Amino acid sequence: MRMRKKVESVVKLRDAIQIFNSKTNRKQFVFINASDDKSPRSSKLVSDTFTERPRRCAIVGNSGILLGSQCGKDIDAHDFVLRMNLAPFGRDYADDVGSRTTMTTMNRVQLMQSVRCAENQTRYEAVPASPLCVDLLRRLRDVGNGIVWYTKGGFRDRLDVAAAWVHRNGQGSGQGDIRWAYSPRVMEGICAKLWKNKNPSTGLIAFSLASLFCEEISLYGFYPFERDPSNRTVSYHYYEPESSMNFVYNKHRMPIEFRIFKFFARMGGSLVTDPCR
Repeated sequence: MRMRKKVESVVKLRDAIQIFNSKTNRKQFVFINASDDKSPRSSKLVSDTFTERPRRCAIVGNSGILLGSQCGKDIDAHDFVLRMNLAPFGRDYADDVGSRTTMTTMNRVQLMQSVRCAENQTRYEAVPASPLCVDLLRRLRDVGNGIVWYTKGGFRDRLDVAAAWVHRNGQGSGQGDIRWAYSPRVMEGICAKLWKNKNPSTGLIAFSLASLFCEEISLYGFYPFERDPSNRTVSYHYYEPESSMNFVYNKHRMPIEFRIFKFFARMGGSLVTDPCR
């Protein structure tokens, strides 16, 4: 795959993602420099490089273009489903975005919010959790035994607090514990250099990672425009129908990123922007 060669020219899979293995104490995550052969052998046992090699991967963005798309079954039919920033799926969104997830990204705001929720719960056990904490916990628990991948560099040492908080409050659907993952190298900087975009979006970062292990990639929910081809208004997030954003002046320069995705589609990849029904 041409995209894989391009991404591999600047980052290897072991530097892009490490997954804490099941034997790891959630209260003592150890972050390694995967490229540094001098890292203590004991710390290398804490996390593993992603080893799965799914044939068909769906990367699901959060654009409102998915509303009414009926793409849920198509998305769920893939071997691997990667979602953005703990976006809700299933339930009321099942028809449009599907009910399965293999991996979801977690952004810095969500990580720090989970840390605050954990600290408040520890200090004030008798005080009801805030709606923000309840919603965040539900989204995390919905991942089941899937992977929560923190792509950012800053504050990743607080992942242990988030992991312990979720575990303490139970896992979702009886599927076991979430698998927590991080990037030994900061993927923002790597993708900024790779794609000549100063502030790459989570979607572009996720696409870059997936190109390292997926045989085929289909992109859903990537549409950075305020109106669709039928001139209907498109919300910024499918789960926030009233949300809007000026995409042209957004710091991620999403219309420029969209050109990358269209180029990928011209090379044989799949960029789905039309309804699936």
